[in-house]
Amino acid sequence: MFARYFIDVKYPGQFSMAAVQQVWAPLLDRGVATIRVAMLDGYTVGVSGVTYMQDTFNGEQTATMVFFWVDPLARGNGVGKAMLEQAERDSRAHGCTNIVHGHMFTVNEDGGRGIFEKRGYEVIELGFRKRL
Repeated sequence: MFARYFIDVKYPGQFSMAAVQQVWAPLLDRGVATIRVAMLDGYTVGVSGVTYMQDTFNGEQTATMVFFWVDPLARGNGVGKAMLEQAERDSRAHGCTNIVHGHMFTVNEDGGRGIFEKRGYEVIELGFRKRL
Protein backbone atom coordinates (compact mmCIF):
# COMPACT_ATOMS: atom_id res chain seq x y z
CA MET A 1 0.00 0.00 0.00
CA PHE A 2 2.64 2.53 0.97
CA ALA A 3 5.41 0.65 -0.81
CA ARG A 4 5.67 3.32 -3.53
CA TYR A 5 6.97 5.83 -1.00
CA PHE A 6 9.67 3.48 0.20
CA ILE A 7 10.55 2.09 -3.22
CA ASP A 8 10.66 5.36 -5.17
CA VAL A 9 11.46 7.98 -2.57
CA LYS A 10 12.94 6.85 0.71
CA TYR A 11 15.13 3.94 -0.35
CA PRO A 12 15.39 3.77 -4.16
CA GLY A 13 17.12 0.57 -5.21
CA GLN A 14 17.43 -0.75 -1.66
CA PHE A 15 13.88 -1.11 -0.32
CA SER A 16 12.68 -4.24 1.44
CA MET A 17 8.97 -4.48 2.34
CA ALA A 18 9.85 -7.40 4.59
CA ALA A 19 12.18 -5.15 6.59
CA VAL A 20 9.48 -2.47 6.96
CA GLN A 21 6.96 -5.06 8.11
CA GLN A 22 9.47 -6.54 10.53
CA VAL A 23 10.05 -3.15 12.15
CA TRP A 24 6.52 -1.71 12.04
CA ALA A 25 4.32 -4.80 12.62
CA PRO A 26 5.23 -5.16 16.33
CA LEU A 27 4.69 -1.43 16.89
CA LEU A 28 1.32 -1.50 15.16
CA ASP A 29 0.33 -4.67 17.03
CA ARG A 30 1.19 -3.03 20.38
CA GLY A 31 -0.79 0.10 19.48
CA VAL A 32 2.24 2.39 19.75
CA ALA A 33 2.34 3.38 16.08
CA THR A 34 0.08 4.40 13.23
CA ILE A 35 0.64 4.38 9.50
CA ARG A 36 -1.70 6.53 7.43
CA VAL A 37 -1.99 6.44 3.66
CA ALA A 38 -3.71 9.16 1.64
CA MET A 39 -5.33 7.94 -1.58
CA LEU A 40 -6.65 9.96 -4.51
CA ASP A 41 -8.31 8.29 -7.49
CA GLY A 42 -6.77 4.95 -6.51
CA TYR A 43 -3.23 6.28 -6.17
CA THR A 44 -1.14 6.73 -3.05
CA VAL A 45 -0.52 10.47 -2.73
CA GLY A 46 0.71 10.61 0.86
CA VAL A 47 2.12 8.45 3.63
CA SER A 48 2.93 9.07 7.28
CA GLY A 49 4.21 6.87 10.07
CA VAL A 50 4.01 7.98 13.71
CA THR A 51 5.13 6.28 16.91
CA TYR A 52 3.84 7.11 20.41
CA MET A 53 6.23 6.69 23.32
CA GLN A 54 7.49 8.33 26.48
CA ASP A 55 10.23 10.88 25.80
CA THR A 56 13.40 9.68 27.51
CA PHE A 57 14.51 13.27 28.24
CA ASN A 58 11.41 14.85 29.79
CA GLY A 59 9.10 11.90 30.50
CA GLU A 60 6.25 13.32 28.38
CA GLN A 61 4.25 11.10 26.06
CA THR A 62 5.57 12.14 22.63
CA ALA A 63 4.58 11.31 19.08
CA THR A 64 7.44 10.95 16.60
CA MET A 65 6.64 11.32 12.93
CA VAL A 66 9.13 8.83 11.52
CA PHE A 67 8.15 9.49 7.94
CA PHE A 68 5.90 11.96 6.14
CA TRP A 69 5.62 12.19 2.36
CA VAL A 70 3.22 13.83 -0.08
CA ASP A 71 3.52 13.09 -3.79
CA PRO A 72 4.88 16.20 -5.55
CA LEU A 73 1.93 16.10 -7.97
CA ALA A 74 -0.53 16.27 -5.04
CA ARG A 75 1.16 19.08 -3.15
CA GLY A 76 -0.75 22.33 -2.71
CA ASN A 77 -4.11 20.52 -2.66
CA GLY A 78 -4.52 20.08 1.10
CA VAL A 79 -3.24 16.49 1.26
CA GLY A 80 -0.32 17.32 3.55
CA LYS A 81 -2.44 19.55 5.77
CA ALA A 82 -5.07 16.82 6.17
CA MET A 83 -2.38 14.24 6.94
CA LEU A 84 -0.76 16.46 9.59
CA GLU A 85 -4.14 17.17 11.17
CA GLN A 86 -4.86 13.43 11.33
CA ALA A 87 -1.43 12.73 12.83
CA GLU A 88 -2.14 15.35 15.49
CA ARG A 89 -5.56 13.82 16.29
CA ASP A 90 -4.03 10.35 16.52
CA SER A 91 -1.26 11.70 18.76
CA ARG A 92 -3.69 13.38 21.14
CA ALA A 93 -5.74 10.18 21.29
CA HIS A 94 -2.56 8.39 22.43
CA GLY A 95 -2.06 10.95 25.22
CA CYS A 96 0.83 12.75 23.55
CA THR A 97 1.69 16.32 24.51
CA ASN A 98 4.20 16.84 21.67
CA ILE A 99 4.63 15.71 18.12
CA VAL A 100 8.11 15.71 16.63
CA HIS A 101 9.17 15.30 13.02
CA GLY A 102 12.86 14.54 13.27
CA HIS A 103 13.88 14.40 9.64
CA MET A 104 14.74 18.02 8.90
CA PHE A 105 16.95 17.06 5.98
CA THR A 106 14.07 15.46 4.11
CA VAL A 107 11.86 18.54 4.27
CA ASN A 108 14.62 20.94 3.30
CA GLU A 109 15.42 19.14 0.04
CA ASP A 110 12.06 19.89 -1.56
CA GLY A 111 10.83 22.95 0.32
CA GLY A 112 8.46 21.05 2.64
CA ARG A 113 9.48 23.08 5.66
CA GLY A 114 6.64 25.55 5.13
CA ILE A 115 3.86 23.02 5.71
CA PHE A 116 5.12 22.38 9.24
CA GLU A 117 5.67 26.02 10.12
CA LYS A 118 2.20 27.01 8.78
CA ARG A 119 0.67 24.40 11.09
CA GLY A 120 2.40 25.82 14.18
CA TYR A 121 5.48 23.58 14.34
CA GLU A 122 8.67 25.15 15.60
CA VAL A 123 12.09 24.34 14.23
CA ILE A 124 14.16 22.48 16.81
CA GLU A 125 17.66 21.08 16.65
CA LEU A 126 16.64 17.82 14.97
CA GLY A 127 13.52 18.80 13.07
CA PHE A 128 10.11 20.21 14.01
CA ARG A 129 8.01 20.02 17.17
CA LYS A 130 4.51 21.16 18.07
CA ARG A 131 2.88 21.27 21.50
CA LEU A 132 -0.50 19.56 21.35
